[in-house]
Amino acid sequence: MNPCMDLKLPKPQVYEMSASLMKRLLSLVVDLYIVFIVVVSPFSSLFPKEVKFSSGLVLLVFSISLLALCYFSFSELWAGQTIGMKLMGLHIVADTKFTLLKSILRNIFALPFFPFILLWVIEPLALLFGGKRIMERITGTRTVEFITMQGSELV
Repeated sequence: MNPCMDLKLPKPQVYEMSASLMKRLLSLVVDLYIVFIVVVSPFSSLFPKEVKFSSGLVLLVFSISLLALCYFSFSELWAGQTIGMKLMGLHIVADTKFTLLKSILRNIFALPFFPFILLWVIEPLALLFGGKRIMERITGTRTVEFITMQGSELV
């Protein structure tokens, strides 16, 4: 019998910790770049050369925003993370069942219309000073990263 096979090593322990601000920011930048390439660019020829307020422009911006909201919401709902979050090793964890409504509420900032546009200021401030976004508090979700340790070593 091989003596190495009898080793009683402790099982790796997985710990959940709040995602760092830098990883969250980088994942958002990656996701916004993806949204720009996949969602905004195909519509670029529809934007007028001179920006004039019109119902057509509002409809165009609303349509693009709705597609961006779908990217964030469905990525988080189906995979538990967006592409940017996956690259940064971040995950969504919910206190209760993670639903489509919770996912949409988490990402409602994608709509650049009042009152949602206020979230562009409120959410970063809440994250910076409170450690959690307002919409995370409302939906009972959090953005985390998992750390695996074997004994006292990171795995």
